[in-house]
Amino acid sequence: MDELYKQRFDAHLLEWARNVFAEELQSDFCRARAFDSPRTSRQLTALRKQPTEQMQILARVLPLQVFGNTPDRQERRSRLLPVERAAVEKLMADYDDADNECWTASVEAIARAGTKHAKAQFVEAAARGSVVASEIASRWKCELATAGRGEWGFIFNRSWGRFVVSIVLGRLRVVGYTLSMFDAALHSIRFNDHYLGVLGIGAGAWVVDSAAACEKKVLKAADFAYWHLQEYDKIVTEVLRDANGEVQ
Repeated sequence: MDELYKQRFDAHLLEWARNVFAEELQSDFCRARAFDSPRTSRQLTALRKQPTEQMQILARVLPLQVFGNTPDRQERRSRLLPVERAAVEKLMADYDDADNECWTASVEAIARAGTKHAKAQFVEAAARGSVVASEIASRWKCELATAGRGEWGFIFNRSWGRFVVSIVLGRLRVVGYTLSMFDAALHSIRFNDHYLGVLGIGAGAWVVDSAAACEKKVLKAADFAYWHLQEYDKIVTEVLRDANGEVQ
């Protein structure tokens, strides 16, 4: 899968993201609200408060990865129409306001993560998660790779390369996933994608309230990640089919 295939995949992915965003609008973000972390909830609350006309604009431009203040995102945002740029910057300001309102609670959560009790809970949660990760890999019939404590990678080999689903238990006891793609030479096609990130909305994660709850939340992350992987599999199939048709 060479650079041309990657470009075609990215083009299909942008179309997919816009279509899925439209589905989220119709369902009041039913799928996105599966994530239950406070940060994700704040992001979705700010987004859902946008006026209808602004929301239609955001559904079209957010998948272009224009939200944020990194140089590349600022540059992409500068290419938007004035009305589009204004909609994104208004949403960014609303996100900032929501985060500022919860700043004290966020700092307290970080402080609690450093306590002896919290560290012990993290160790126990990671151990429980490892048991579930092995069961998931067996069910998915894929290779399981581990990195640090609370980090699990699921490798799916394909004729053109591989998918890697990573599920990570953070020190603040939230679980998230990412999806990466590599060609047969292990060159990156997509790296650390996640659902809300591809839509341009933000981060998505699940809270692990206690060590005992870790298995359930890892399973939630795994189910969501597997759905995401299947969607990418469909896009790859379309890209390869289109390419084969051109060759014929």
